[in-house]
Formats: sequence, C-alpha cells, structure tokens
Amino acid sequence: MPVQVRLRSTKNENLSPVYGMFFAILAFDGFAFRISSSLCRIDDEHKNSTNMTTTITENRSTPPDYTSETFSEIELRSVHHQGRNIDFSISPEIHGAGPPVLFFYPGGGNRRMLYSFRRLFSDIQFICVNRPGKGGTSPAETSSAEAHISTAVQDATAVLDELGIDKVSLMCQCAGTPFCMTFAARYPERTTGNFVGISSWVQPADCGYSFTKLSFFLGTKVRPIAAPMVGMVFASIGSSLTSFPASLTLKALRSKLSIDERKAFDEKFHDKDEFTKMMKWMQQDKGGVGGDASVLLSPHLIDYQAVVDSQNNITLWHGTSDAMVPYASAEWLANEALRNATLNTVPDGTHDGC
Repeated sequence: MPVQVRLRSTKNENLSPVYGMFFAILAFDGFAFRISSSLCRIDDEHKNSTNMTTTITENRSTPPDYTSETFSEIELRSVHHQGRNIDFSISPEIHGAGPPVLFFYPGGGNRRMLYSFRRLFSDIQFICVNRPGKGGTSPAETSSAEAHISTAVQDATAVLDELGIDKVSLMCQCAGTPFCMTFAARYPERTTGNFVGISSWVQPADCGYSFTKLSFFLGTKVRPIAAPMVGMVFASIGSSLTSFPASLTLKALRSKLSIDERKAFDEKFHDKDEFTKMMKWMQQDKGGVGGDASVLLSPHLIDYQAVVDSQNNITLWHGTSDAMVPYASAEWLANEALRNATLNTVPDGTHDGC
C-alpha cells in the first residue's frame, strides 16, 4: 500500500540558483566523497537463477598502501556479455539474509564505493555496477542519453543473471537516481519493491518548479559543452586526490559539511591518513561522466508511473541545506512524481553529508 509523504511547506528555491545550467561546475562539489549507510532491510527470500550464459572473471586487486586483508571485504569483478565488458563489485554473500541491494553510485563514483559500506556487510550484501565508459566497462554504442541509460540498466541485469540473483532491493545516491528509477521501471520483475534514495537527483526538465524549468532551458543550450566539461572536471578530481596532501583533501570535504556532519565524520574516521588512502583508491575507476551528465540534463527519460507501480516501498532522504538539489525539488519528486514515497527530512543536512 502507498505510504504517506511527509512534506515541508518551505520551498528553499534559493539554494541552487545555477541548478542545471552549471551542472559541470556543481559536479565538483564533493561528488567524489559522498558516503552513506541508509538503506532498507529486506526479509524476502533470495531466489537464484539457473540460466547463466556469460563468463565472469575475478579481478581482485590491492589498493595502494592497503593490506589485502582490509580490501578483501569486497571483490572487483568483470562480466563479458554479448561483446561487452562490464565491471562490478560485490560484497560477501550473507546466508539466510534477504535479497542483495543493488547500489547506483553518485556522479564521480564507481563500483569501489561499496567499500564505504563495509560496516554493514554482516547484514546485507551489496552489488554495484560501473556505468558505460566507467573503468573497464564498455561504452554505450552511441553517445545519446537514452543509449547511455538503457545500456547501464541492461548491464545491471546481465550482472544479476551471471550471479544467479533473481531480485534485488534498490539504493541510489544523487546522480545514480535516474538510473535506479529506470531499472525499477523497465525491470520490475527483478526488484523486491524496496527503493531507497539519498540526496536524489531530480531531473530539471521534469520538476514542476519554475526556476528549474528556466535553468533546464539554459542547461540544454550548453549541454554539448557541459558534458565534456564534466568529464574534464572529474579527471581533474582523480588526479588531485592522488597528488594533493591529505590535509587539503580533508579540508575540501569538511568545508561542505554542516557542523553536526563534521562531528559525525570526525567520530567515524579517526585515522585521516587511512581515510585519504581509501578515497584515492576509490577514484581509480575513471571515465563515463559525460554520458551521466547527458542523462541528468535530459527530459522525459524516466517513466515515473512505472516506478510507482513497481515499487511499493520508496523512501527518500534529503537535507534541507542541500545546495546541489534543493529540498523543494525533493518535495516534488516525493509528492508528485513518486506519489507513494516517504520523504525523510534531514535538518540542515547538506548534499555531501546527508
């Protein structure tokens, strides 16, 4: 049954005056650092598929300055399917637990982000698939937004087929949202109906608020320039993470957080050098960001009604101080686009820290 949406009357439309048009610039605003542990716990029984037609190759490697024991909590793998190479990661299988969670990473992220969730591995198994052009994953056949998003969700189903996994729960952060919703809409039979979105990206062209309509119009005029710009920005981020001193990396991250978020971050990550090494390792899979940007700035890609029909438990988490995707846009997503969603408000929560 649909659950009630909890909304605020404030629309906070001033939080992102360049939403859409300057996505390439805003993308620099900490995408590479987002870590979250919010998800839904599923109790449905796991079902295995017996039709395995692809070949899987394990690709376990050790990050710089890490012990193999530390990294062994996740595995990096590759599937070769119908002429495509698909990189993905997986955490240890949990016997007797519910279906795994398929995680769609934010902009600038990749399959290695699963390492961030290692404290949850005793209860939940995670899977994360690199999108087209990311790391060793083959690019889509064309550069269109539709080709990029369709190939991404098809790749995800190929990974599930290879692993013998019938159904998954869904979880996404920011730029992973349109891909997650498209998976839910096009492959409802592969989902449990449980969907969690954190700091979810809202398509500017689809959102009902006037300021996003204007910024979308401006954004489409610069999209041919914006997509390659985003790619260059993230290439710069990857280089910076491997060359900047740890103090600068941490300062850039903490400057985007609220006071409470900084306290929580400092309590969670006592060893700042170890954290920096982890972040550098997590940025080793590069590429594919231009295709993501094209998806984020394109209209009418998502069948919201199909998402509503296929997911009976949609939970969104969004901060009131989100400067990337305004809280008002999250209200629209929960209240109008996904009418059976629950919107959980994080007071003073930022985009990076939510």
